[in-house]
Amino acid sequence: MFLGEYGHTLDGKGRLFIPSKYRPVCQPGVVVTRGFEHCLYIYTNDGWKALVSGLENLPPNKKNTRSLIRFLCSGATDLVPDAQCRILLPAYLREFAGLNAEVTVIGAYDHLEVWAADEWPKVREEVEQNAEAIAEETDFRFSSLR
Repeated sequence: MFLGEYGHTLDGKGRLFIPSKYRPVCQPGVVVTRGFEHCLYIYTNDGWKALVSGLENLPPNKKNTRSLIRFLCSGATDLVPDAQCRILLPAYLREFAGLNAEVTVIGAYDHLEVWAADEWPKVREEVEQNAEAIAEETDFRFSSLR
């Protein structure tokens, strides 16, 4: 499970260090793709397979299904981290997410998200201000402690 918030810097070539806590699970390889709200999603290979499995269950005759598949898959690239556990984010993905040198990597349960460092605080603040309404709308329930 991916958790937390990490400030990182892209090097001059556009390489991103995977947070050290997640290097063992990401070292075999990751898939990076466009995310919602103009961030990037990083999935482990197994996580990507699970996502694609979910896409396979959507009705292919629906235009929004096809559009979602196009959005996620056309921008996806599989990457193997180098010896220092860096991944080279392709220019088209960096451009999509508006990434410059400073980025924030956040854990988002089954994947990591990469945000422009100046955008993440805005998104985080919006989510924090609306957390109760979001939980109510999604019908989320905290499990009870026993």
